[in-house]
Formats: sequence, structure tokens, C-alpha cells
Amino acid sequence: MQTWISNHELFPNLNQELLQDLLNFKDGDKEKRARFAMKYNLSYLGEIAERWHERNIVHNMDDLRSLILGLVLAGRDNYLYDQEVLFVSSVRQYLSNDWDSLAAAALLNFSWSKFKDPIEASDILERLQEVDNSSLPPNDRILIISLLSDIFLYNSKNEELLDFIIKQLEQLELDLSDSHENYPLVILLSDAYVRLGKPSSKLFKNKAKAKWLRTLYLLTTKETPTNTKDHTTLDITKEELFSYNYLLSNFKPLGKTSFTGPGLLRMKRRYLESHFWSEVPLSDQVIAQVERMKKDDLDHLLHSGFADDSNNPRFLNQDNLKLFLQLAEKKLITYCNSSYILLIDLKVLSEELETRIIQELLLHVGLAQEEFIYLEQLRSRREIECVPTNYTYTKSLLVNGFISPNDISLLKRRQMVGSCIQVLVGEDRISDLMDLLSHCETRHLKHLLAYLNMDKILTLIEHPPYQKLLYYYLQALYNFNPKNYVPTIYQILEQDKLRSLSLFSDEEHHQLEKDLIDSALLIKSHHMTLVRKHMSDQERVEADLNTLCEKIQTTNVYTMKYLLIDNKESFRSSEKLRTGYLERLMTLEAETHQLSSIVFNYQMLRLMNICEEQEYAAFEKWLTKTMFDEYEIAN
Repeated sequence: MQTWISNHELFPNLNQELLQDLLNFKDGDKEKRARFAMKYNLSYLGEIAERWHERNIVHNMDDLRSLILGLVLAGRDNYLYDQEVLFVSSVRQYLSNDWDSLAAAALLNFSWSKFKDPIEASDILERLQEVDNSSLPPNDRILIISLLSDIFLYNSKNEELLDFIIKQLEQLELDLSDSHENYPLVILLSDAYVRLGKPSSKLFKNKAKAKWLRTLYLLTTKETPTNTKDHTTLDITKEELFSYNYLLSNFKPLGKTSFTGPGLLRMKRRYLESHFWSEVPLSDQVIAQVERMKKDDLDHLLHSGFADDSNNPRFLNQDNLKLFLQLAEKKLITYCNSSYILLIDLKVLSEELETRIIQELLLHVGLAQEEFIYLEQLRSRREIECVPTNYTYTKSLLVNGFISPNDISLLKRRQMVGSCIQVLVGEDRISDLMDLLSHCETRHLKHLLAYLNMDKILTLIEHPPYQKLLYYYLQALYNFNPKNYVPTIYQILEQDKLRSLSLFSDEEHHQLEKDLIDSALLIKSHHMTLVRKHMSDQERVEADLNTLCEKIQTTNVYTMKYLLIDNKESFRSSEKLRTGYLERLMTLEAETHQLSSIVFNYQMLRLMNICEEQEYAAFEKWLTKTMFDEYEIAN
């Protein structure tokens, strides 16, 4: 209640300054209390209650209402002896001469909360029940209902009080057409409904009013479904009903709520839709609500309000649309789609934002042909730059005839040579690509390396355009990726299919291989392949022997036998290999002292009949000496 009675627009018949001074006691702010004491010459609540009439605090009924409500809400911690009784008595006396139903209800609440049985104010309740309150403003009547329902919460057996409150509810006429103005009143009524024990419609003579009250209560505790008809019960639009539901979800009512995370998100979305998509201009209250939301909360309106399948945005009021565009400017670009074209036609965008949207649509959004032509012509008239360009935009320009592969000057001016090469490669428009490359400078060929795969060229090399394309690709490699130029030439020369196409004469082929041998950029295996290819038979045999000699020097006692088995004929025919093998065994014995393994490998030589007899004799002489030396050392 404290939140709402401090709202001057809701309750203009209260002295808000006095009310706030009294509520400062509840807040515990010492500085504010000191200012009150200086202002009224009263230092604590009990003294205020006892001497309010002496200090000339009350000048009119607005002051009295505020005084009582302030003391009701400020608490009971600062009263001495019978100060509450004195207060009730003095106010009763005042009301006997100048009656006010709201002040009377507030006094009953004060009295009842203190004494539980308002003996001191029983005549006030009787008179309140007798007075015709129909002329009171609805907001004051709701406050009276709220104050009395608070009493009933602790006196639930007082049927006379319940009947009186229900009568007040039945007589209440409240225009709910403005959710932002009236949702605090709905909270007060909903809480009163809970305090009264959610009375059955049987207690109401006006059954429609009972349904009306329960509907208000449900607005504060449950998500309103989209197919609801509750708006007819409250005599408001469905949009206002959804607005109430969202606004009320931000406050904790007395009733138990059943809101879920996804449900709250849906309620927020319906709230935004109900106001932004309305023909009615957004109120300051709606704008204030939206400004308190996170920017991501507006994403839903971007998705649903500017859907790709929607011919028109769902914003019926152009001012609402403009405000939304201001609030969601950053997100607008993120979710750009073709429906934004209508925003351009409506002229609701700033020049800067419109330019960015045109660029975004052309560069990143798949557009229908007529949409693209319209935007490109608009871009051209306004001299809007679309750089850096990309595949989507360039392809659309080519398809719709705005650029041509042979107009190299235009492509250079618009910085589109690279993206044009990308599109022509991607679309397999090889003839057009050849036409473009024939007019390009060397620096433009680097784009071939980014968008063209060498394997694709080799797969389709039988076709003459691809043979010419190979020439441009190699030229690009040579200038911009020389590290891969030599390996690529090797790959081409080794392709049997390419030899059959006679891309090079035998003499050219031979010379290219010789050049590759002299290059330091080939991997070792490819280099050796070419070197062997250009050796004589004798050179090749000698090279193989040298390779085996190198392998012998890197083997160990466990792998030597495999080297022998795999190359036994070479060992039989080469004294150099046999000598190297026997010397390696001697070296390994000195390094590892694994004499048994050395003997095993020697036995392999004998079993396979690899060496000459004199070679065996020399090795066995070394072996005998080595075994004797080890025996001497051991003993």
C-alpha cells in the first residue's frame, strides 16, 4: 500500500509532503527524522499521535487523511503509555464535526491493528456503514476497501464487516481502460480479495462483480493465455489486458503466483506487441517501461514485426515505428531482412541508418530480383559505397547485368575484381573467367589462389579452357606463393593424363624435370624420384648401394637382420655392403656389449650364405678375441 498512496496522481486528496515525512520514521533515516522534529517540534511517532492537534499539523481533511495513513504505515515502535488511545479519541472528535469516510477507514485500521477489537472506534464503523459513499472517487473507495480488508484479515469472523466491504466492491465503478494508470489500483483490489479469503460469488448480489474481482486477481497471479476472453469481463481491449498482465507481474501480490520464466517472457512480448503495434501513440508510461527493459527484449519485435514473410511491418502507427527504430537501432542491423525495404519507402529512418541498411541488404541478404534491382539503383543514385564487397553482392550484380566480366575498369573502380573472380569460379563460368583474366593485371591473379582448387583444374584438364586456366594458376603461384610453385609443377609432370594431352613437348618436359632437380623447394622423396629418373643404370645401382650403406650406419642390433633379409641379393653382390655390415656389428658390440645379439646377426649371415669365406674367417677371429677379453674381465 505504501508504494501506491505516495502516488499523487492516484490519490490527489492526500498531503504527500506530510505523508512522506511520517514514512521517513519507518525508513529509519536519522537525518530525515531530525528535519521532521525541527519542522513540527515533535520528535517521535507517539508524540505526533498525541499532540498533532496542538502543533497545528492538520489544516484540512487532506492533512488528516495523510496523518492517519502515515501513522498506520510507519509502525508501532515509538509509542508510550496511552498515546494510541489519545490519538484515536482526538481523531474521533474531529470526525464527529467533519466526517470523511477515507479518514474513518484509516482510523479503524489504526485502531484495529492496535487493539484487535476497535472498542474505541466502534461508532466510527457504524457511521461508516451508514454513510453513502457513492460520490467518492473510485480511487478513494478502493483505498477504503483495502484498509478495511486489512482489518478483516485479522477478524475473519466479522461477517458484518465482510458484508460491508463486499457492498463497497459491488458499488465500485472503475474505468480500467488505461493499464499504466490503473494497475496499482488492481493490485490493491487483488490483495483485498486475498485478505477477504477470496469470497465466493454466493456472497455477492452482483455475480458479475464477483467474476470481475476474481479476474483482476488472476491478472496478478497467472499468465493470461492468448485465447482468453477476460477482457470482455473487464470491459477493456485484449491488448490492455495483456498490458495489465505484464505490469502486474513486476510486483509480488498477496496471492500465490504461478508465473514461469518462459511465461514471463511471453507476457513481456505481448505487452510490447499490444503497444508498439497499436494505432494509438505510445504513452510516456510505455516509453518509460521500455527504457527500463534490456535491449535484447526488443529482439522479439524485430523478428515478428519485420518477418521475411510479412509484406508490411506490423507497426500501425508511424510514430511508434520511429520510436522503436531509435530504441532498437543497433539490433536492427543484426536482424536485417528484405521487409526493411518498406522502412526505406516509409522514410522513417535516419539518413545514416538507411545507408547502413541498404549496404547490409545488398551485401548480406538474399533478395528477390526486383528487390535487388530497386536497392542497387537506389544505392547508385545516392552514391553509397558497398565495400568491402562479397560473393552475394557481386553475384547479384553479375546476374542482373550491373557489371560485366570484361569491364575491368568498372571492376577496379568498385574494388570488385577479387569477388568477381570468386563468383565466376564458384559458378563454373570459365569462359567469362578467362575473359576477365585476360584483362587483369598480375596483382589480381592472387585471387585465383584463394578461390580455385588445383585438383579441380587437373580433374577437368581435358577441356581447353581449363588448360588455359592452368597457365594463369601457375602464374599466380609463381608470383604470390612461390613455395608451392615447384611442388605443383612436380604434381603436373607426374600426371599421366597430362602427358597424354601434350601440354609440354618431351624436350620441355625433360628440361622442367632437370630444373626441379636443381630447386631446393621439393620435398626429399620427390627430389629423389626425379634424380633417379635421370640417372643411368650404373648411377642408379651406385645410388642404391650408397643408400643401403647409410641405412646400415643407422640400424641397431634388433633391426639389422631385417635390413639383411630385405636386401640379401644386394649384400651378396657388394663387398662394400658386406664390409659395412660386419663393421657395424663390431661397432654395436663396443657400444652396447650385447655380444649374444651380435652372434645372432652373424649366424644370420652364415645361414643366408651372404659373405665370402675369408670375410667369415676375419670376423670370427675378431669374435673369438672379443669373447676371450670379456671372459678375462669377468674373472
